[in-house]
Amino acid sequence: MDSTVFIAYRRRVSGGIARVVYQNLSDQGIVAWMDTDLVTGMASETVILSQIDTSSHFLLILAPGTLDRCTEPGDWLRRDIEEAMTSQRQALLFMTPNFNPDDFNLLPEPMRHYLTGAQEIRATEDGFEAALQAVVAALSLPAAPAPAPVPGARATIPVPPAPTRATGEAEKIPPSGEATKKEAAIGATLEKSAAPSDEVFISYSRHDWDKYVSPLVEYLRQHGLKIWVDQSLLEGGDDWLDKVDEALDRCPCLVLCVSPEALTSRYVKMEYRSFFWDDKRIIPVICRDVPKLPPELRGLQYMTYSDLEGLARRLKKLEQQGFPKTND
Repeated sequence: MDSTVFIAYRRRVSGGIARVVYQNLSDQGIVAWMDTDLVTGMASETVILSQIDTSSHFLLILAPGTLDRCTEPGDWLRRDIEEAMTSQRQALLFMTPNFNPDDFNLLPEPMRHYLTGAQEIRATEDGFEAALQAVVAALSLPAAPAPAPVPGARATIPVPPAPTRATGEAEKIPPSGEATKKEAAIGATLEKSAAPSDEVFISYSRHDWDKYVSPLVEYLRQHGLKIWVDQSLLEGGDDWLDKVDEALDRCPCLVLCVSPEALTSRYVKMEYRSFFWDDKRIIPVICRDVPKLPPELRGLQYMTYSDLEGLARRLKKLEQQGFPKTND
């Protein structure tokens, strides 16, 4: 039987990540299934559990908060895991960079043993594509019934480090020594929280500021939207680093101005990956054509620069809804 995979997740903390994983696996010809129809009431519990039974693999997306409610007998995710355990589906654990394995201690004993014996795929902040390839490699192996779990033993699939690019990008490069501080500041957003706001974070390349980004920012502000953009800050200083860090943490939505330079900028990558791993709203806006979007952005509903009116309308609607986290 060819490998098929059921993707399980906690919608409020990793729904967007799950959709992107689903899209990327589907693009590679893997038969994947997730309960997106359940949100609209089109999929019943029986259909979902049947799909778990007929899939060769059970892929669980693990982010902070995923396992919190699994102590409740009626919890949807708990029922998914119990069905996979009863059916002896081969489990794979896709762990986000900020997931704490200590959360397994929240689970009832049989469920904890089932997941403890599963294969782990730990993604790094800049290694989403490598983690996806590890999932594909695991799915390419013949599926076997889940082994009898051994308490405390977890099999791990190593994920190779993501390739690094040469430094020296022309945009948003701080003075010597500041790059490491910038990376550390952005990485710290995964571990601390700030008071949320209703500002929209604009991520962009300096190459695009005059022709695309500045007019976009002005248009959105004229339509009553609160925008956070680092153009007014003194680039390279501690204040800049602190402000970017705080904004990444508190802003609920990111508009990514897509261009070839933006997608090769390590700072732009760190900004949208920070939102991706926190499962916060990302809206790619295509300012200039690119061959393809990176894996983290595939499956997201993008917009074109020629439709700023539609972008403003979409952002106002999201603002009225309180900027729900999950990407669509």
